[in-house]
Amino acid sequence: MTTNRLIDLINKRKIVVIDATYKVIFQGYALIVAGTVDIERHFHPVCVAICTRETEDDYEFVFNSLKKKYPNFNPEFLLADGAHSITNGFEKVFGENYKRIMCWAHAERAMERHLKIDKDTKQKVLKDIFSLQLSFSDLKFKLGYKLLKEKWLINEPVKGIEEYFDYFEKEWINSSNFGWFEGLAPSYPSTNNALEATNKSIKDVHTFRERVPFSQFIERLKIILNRFSTDRLSLKKFKEEPDISEFWKKAIEYLNKKPKIKFDQYEDAYPLSLDHEVDFERYVETLECDENCYIDGECEFVSCMNFDSFV
Repeated sequence: MTTNRLIDLINKRKIVVIDATYKVIFQGYALIVAGTVDIERHFHPVCVAICTRETEDDYEFVFNSLKKKYPNFNPEFLLADGAHSITNGFEKVFGENYKRIMCWAHAERAMERHLKIDKDTKQKVLKDIFSLQLSFSDLKFKLGYKLLKEKWLINEPVKGIEEYFDYFEKEWINSSNFGWFEGLAPSYPSTNNALEATNKSIKDVHTFRERVPFSQFIERLKIILNRFSTDRLSLKKFKEEPDISEFWKKAIEYLNKKPKIKFDQYEDAYPLSLDHEVDFERYVETLECDENCYIDGECEFVSCMNFDSFV
C-alpha cells in the first residue's frame, strides 16, 4: 500500500531502507515499511506491506512493486538489519551490484552480546570496535581490522578473545554483513533508527500500543499513509540540499584557530591539525597505501604501526 506522492520519493536517491515491525496486528502479522532518505538523512516512507511470515518471497514482492513502478530504478545501497530474507529478496529483483549497509545499531548490540570477557577489557575492545566503525574507506576499514586483530590476539591477548574474533570475523568481516562502517556509504545513514522511529510512531499514535484486528488495521493504515503523504508537503519535506548545521559553524571556528594544513595532490585531500608538530607525511603515506600491499602483508607503514596510532 502507498500513495502516488510517497512512492515517487523512491526515485530521488539511490537507496532503499527497509524493516519489519510486529505487535501492531492482532493475528501476529508483520508490517513491512520501506522507504528512502534525503540529503539530511531523514527517513521518508514510500510503501508498506503486511505479510504473515516475513520471508524472502515477501521482501521480493515489495521490491518488485517498486521496480514495476520505476523500471529504471536501480538502487546502489540497501540499508537494513542482517536478515538474509531481505538480502535475497533484494538481489532477486535488483541484482548483486550494490552495497549492503548493515544497520550499525543492530550490529553493535550483537557484537557486545557475544563478547564474553572481563568487564574492563570488554569496554576497551568495544571502544576499539567503535573507532573501527568510523573508518572512512573500505581499505582503511580492512587495514584497521588487521591492526585491531593484532592488538588483541598478539599484543594484548586475554581469555576468550580468540573465540570472539573467530565469531567476529565470520559474522562481521567475511560476510554480507561487513558494511557497518561509515565509509561504505558517505552521505547516507549507517543505522535504520529513523525508520524504527517511524514504526514507533505507528504504534504510539495510531494503534496506542494495542494489537488491532487485521480488518481494522487496514483502515487505519489508509489514514497513516494519508498522513505520511500530506506531511511531505509541509512538515517533512524531502530535502535535496543540506541545511547549514552546527557542524558547519564548528568547522569555521576550527579554521579560525589557524590549524596546520597540508595539501595532498594525489589524494586531493587537505589534512588539518591543531598540533603544528604533527607528522603529515606519515599520514599521507598511509592514505597512499594500496590494497595489494595490505593483502600481501608487506606494507612498510603497517609494519611499524599499531591500532592505537592508526585511529
